[in-house]
Amino acid sequence: MAALNDANNYMRLDTAFEFNIGAPILPDCVAAGRFLRSAAACEASVGVHTLAVRPPASAVSLAFGSSGQRVLLHNNNTNTAKAKRSAKRGEAQASTGATLGLENESAIQTLNFGKAPTVLAAGQLYEVGSTDIASTYDVLLFGASTSLLAYDVEQNKQLFYKDVEDGVQAVVCGAVMKPSGVSADLPPPPLAVVGGNCSIFGFDRFGSERYWTVTGDQVTAMALMPWKSASFSATAPLSLLVASDDFEVRVYDGEEAIATVHEVDRVKKLVPLWQPSRTPDAEAAADEGAGRYAYLLENGTIGVYERGERVWRVKGKSVPVSAAFCDVDGDGVAELVVGWSNGRVEVRTDRGGGGGGGLEKGGSVLFRDTYSSAVAAVLVEDYRQDGVPLPVICTVDGTVRGLTLLNTRKDEAAEVRQLQILESLVHEKQQLAAQLASLEEQLDRRAAGVQDTTMPDSGVEVRWFCSANPVTRQVEVLLELTGPAAKRGDLIVHSCLLRCDTWATAAEQDTVAFMNMEPRTSLLCSFAHPDDVALSVNASVAVGPPFSDRYQIHEVTVEVPRFVMYTLPTMSPPEQPRQRSGAPLTYKQPNGCVLLQWRELLRLDLIEAWIRQSFCVPLDVTLLDANTPTDGALRVELIHVRDGSSLGIEVRNAVSSGTTYNTMTLWSDHLAPCGAVIKAFVEDMGGGWVDGKADPVAVRCEMPLELERLRSIFARVDGLNEVRMKLTTDMADAATIVKTLLARAEDARLLGDMTSMKKSYVALYDVDQELIGENAKRINNYEELKLALKEVNTYIQQAAMVRIGPARAQLIASCRNALKENRVSSLLEIIRTGSE
Repeated sequence: MAALNDANNYMRLDTAFEFNIGAPILPDCVAAGRFLRSAAACEASVGVHTLAVRPPASAVSLAFGSSGQRVLLHNNNTNTAKAKRSAKRGEAQASTGATLGLENESAIQTLNFGKAPTVLAAGQLYEVGSTDIASTYDVLLFGASTSLLAYDVEQNKQLFYKDVEDGVQAVVCGAVMKPSGVSADLPPPPLAVVGGNCSIFGFDRFGSERYWTVTGDQVTAMALMPWKSASFSATAPLSLLVASDDFEVRVYDGEEAIATVHEVDRVKKLVPLWQPSRTPDAEAAADEGAGRYAYLLENGTIGVYERGERVWRVKGKSVPVSAAFCDVDGDGVAELVVGWSNGRVEVRTDRGGGGGGGLEKGGSVLFRDTYSSAVAAVLVEDYRQDGVPLPVICTVDGTVRGLTLLNTRKDEAAEVRQLQILESLVHEKQQLAAQLASLEEQLDRRAAGVQDTTMPDSGVEVRWFCSANPVTRQVEVLLELTGPAAKRGDLIVHSCLLRCDTWATAAEQDTVAFMNMEPRTSLLCSFAHPDDVALSVNASVAVGPPFSDRYQIHEVTVEVPRFVMYTLPTMSPPEQPRQRSGAPLTYKQPNGCVLLQWRELLRLDLIEAWIRQSFCVPLDVTLLDANTPTDGALRVELIHVRDGSSLGIEVRNAVSSGTTYNTMTLWSDHLAPCGAVIKAFVEDMGGGWVDGKADPVAVRCEMPLELERLRSIFARVDGLNEVRMKLTTDMADAATIVKTLLARAEDARLLGDMTSMKKSYVALYDVDQELIGENAKRINNYEELKLALKEVNTYIQQAAMVRIGPARAQLIASCRNALKENRVSSLLEIIRTGSE
């Protein structure tokens, strides 16, 4: 390999094995599974359907999605069969986990399901500990554009086939929830989980739907892993990570979303550090893998999260395709192996210093090589069956390579780690030495009586204020210098650099510069903020005397609230240095509202503090209801500067409202902002809105405009379905005419009647053009239907977001039942009240 002579590589990797399947491989359409029974399982299952003792797992096979609607399986059967025959001659010991194979059996098996694959996955659909013969090997899950097929490779039969109108964009296999009524000591049944257009389905081994929930947009990637605790057992369900087109990664515990991470671009791949144990009776080793996963973005960013906190990230110039965690150097710490669209393969550190510390951060490159073809997939499997998992690199030209550490270098793994740590420490030493030299120089100048503007002055501080500008529809951050020197005009704010990770888009611009044209003690910075998410912006503020060429640098962290784009109708901050132009914003009382009711008294002081912090409400603006003389009610009226919509928040305790319930009311014409506010309220308050955690006893969504729009969507869906049925009938009739014309043309050819044959083919051409036009209509009909179903799923998700606690999952389940039975009125009532 070219990288063997690359002095920049800490690792020296060699090719452990290499073969070509003789066909192109579709990007990110490769699955590894144990699709065939092991030799021990075959011997133990002769004449029986169940096994008294579960045999060892079989060997790993690879499934590749290829062109021509093909799926190719590579299983190494030929080599395994030779090994077993050698063992009979006493030459070697055959592995009990070896896959059964015949001498003339090919290593490549071709499957054709009549559809182009969009995603492949493998997994076990039997419960852990099952003694059924089929539980000794995996099932191949074949995802097409609108269908899912579960295929038993061993018995060459279909387990189930499901039409999925929402599309199949991602598939994982595992236990995502425990059904009601199942004992806590029993393991949850695994499901084939499918992500589509704003919806997620889960099917058991019979093809029955056992799981359904909604997400924010079309699913792009999914992963299963333990999330909450490292003490994971085989009887506990896994958490489901779902990435979607709205740049968010949601974590589902069962059917309820428990966490959300917002990214700056579309997530292509989610890679959990945790891997399931191959030993069914043993608990999975998840001490270091719970909640830790890698992510790949379309803009070239890769990184690692530890639950909701980003550990590290780096950005490349190409597009990452696939990745996997693997302990490449055998030091007990997994590295991240990444494959890119330009053919580059990288091995990066995940944890600084390999777990023992020393390196400043993860993400450092240990090995890099570039192949002639783009990478299609990166897997980690024990494909040589020697007990050592290796990175398996698949490229689009059909080549599969396994990488391993060179034998001559295995003893040098510790030395490589120490070299990394040493380089990191040398870099840190150089930085500290430069800082020390600068301070010593400044002290020498001050001792000599020379004025040094770079020395910090006592009492000088940079303060910041956030607000939304309704004219430019941008966030404005006012940086203001305080202290005696600032009041005298001795110090000014010269310029500022704002840096934020979430600004790292495809343009690679995560830093924005601002400068004062005239000497001022304040500086106004503005930037676009298209999403209602909290930002942490690092500001480097240059402070010094007017017209100086040397400045002090003050590092300030600006915490931009989540709902900073909402403003008060008459809000004009006193610190604003310039007047804003444009029509004044007026609050218009919305027609809809979301009402939450509690029996417990609400802690108005904490809720008021949360409102001020989340919406940038100044302290001099009172939130007490002017119509209530006591402190039992809060009310605030807000306007969203992006679209001018109004949002009102009203919190009342029963002592002031005279009702039996304590209420929180959100006034809006749209359900989406109410859901976003309640979701943030729950995440930030953590149940602290009352003394002791308590969920609302009732939630009502009185949204007449939204419900009427949803009713019209269902009417549109019915119309689209009728059109689809008519188009299908017309195309079937046209297909019958095609068969007749073809037979007629062939008869005329045999009879030598060229005139009749020509007329038949002319008529056939006209029918063919008609079929092409009808097919275009069907495609447009399908796209419109998919868009309508996406809107329905979005409404259900928004209705679930305004619920708190178990009521959220209950609403999703009730909506799903109403959708399956096409009960539109019941669905609308469920969204409105939470029950039929």
